[in-house]
Amino acid sequence: MNAEAVERLDRSFDNDKDWGGVELHNIARVMAAAFERGGQRGAHSRNHPEWSPSQWINDPFCYEAAISGVRDALLIAQPVPYESNNPDEEQRKLHEKINQVFATIVARGGDVTVTRGEEENR
Repeated sequence: MNAEAVERLDRSFDNDKDWGGVELHNIARVMAAAFERGGQRGAHSRNHPEWSPSQWINDPFCYEAAISGVRDALLIAQPVPYESNNPDEEQRKLHEKINQVFATIVARGGDVTVTRGEEENR
């Protein structure tokens, strides 16, 4: 990113509390950098390496590349994912898929309680 964009980004993150603490502040920085890098790579692949973010952000292919960059960066940065200890491989894969589905439901506002196999005492 150019120096002005970096300076603006830094100013916007001056107060970690505005971003939910230092952890979310850092994730936001990773996301912004990954978005910029993905978009610039998209512009390069469209034979427009000279495009600035204000240009490539309006190109659907470049924007999709930017989104993919963010998704990849977040997956790389995630904590070690939950792993089922079920001895059956098919059951382990099913547990992983269920986690992915439930996480998506929760992210979209759904109400799901995940116990990770622990018994609930109600």
